[in-house]
Amino acid sequence: MQKSEAFTLAEVLIVIGLIGVVAVIISRILIDSSQNIENRTAAQKAFSAASNATNLIISENGMSLANTYTSASEMINMYAEKMNAIKKCNSARNDGCWAPAYTGGPSTTQSNSAGMVLSDGSFFVFLSTDPSCVSQSGNAPYACGEIYVDTNGFKNPNTVGKDILQFVVYKYGIRLAGTNNDYYQVNINGYRCPSGHNPILCQLELLK
Repeated sequence: MQKSEAFTLAEVLIVIGLIGVVAVIISRILIDSSQNIENRTAAQKAFSAASNATNLIISENGMSLANTYTSASEMINMYAEKMNAIKKCNSARNDGCWAPAYTGGPSTTQSNSAGMVLSDGSFFVFLSTDPSCVSQSGNAPYACGEIYVDTNGFKNPNTVGKDILQFVVYKYGIRLAGTNNDYYQVNINGYRCPSGHNPILCQLELLK
């Protein structure tokens, strides 16, 4: 008689376990990919909104941001009008325009600067560093201030390079931090975003 072969219970359990591991890995990859796409879309939308508002303000003030405001409060008033803000805060974190906790982002001082909330739920915090726009951000001249963005508000991950971004405001426009030789750029030939370097550089991946 021909002997029939069959899997043992142990072998079946091993196969099922391996399938489960593969399924978890694949699902994690799909989730991460979906989140990356979501973060990228939100980052591009936030940068576009801030850039368009900046360009409008510049065009209405002699083609320059120099001396158009004297504080973060005045700065936010100009942007809030152009970006249809639904809420303004004198102190972003204290007044509900910035998350109370995050894994990376602006310091307490910066997050307690003036902020606003847009209709899509994104948070914007404004920091006036030099209203005359004559200082340098690293090697980049004509820096006026900074804008911090949390593209999804109170939702996680609240992490720099994912849902938290930083824009540097210049006399003639805005740029993503980490470009134009500002102080977040590792060198003129590129940047690095892994551990050991400023995580804000990871945001450059979002706007490629």
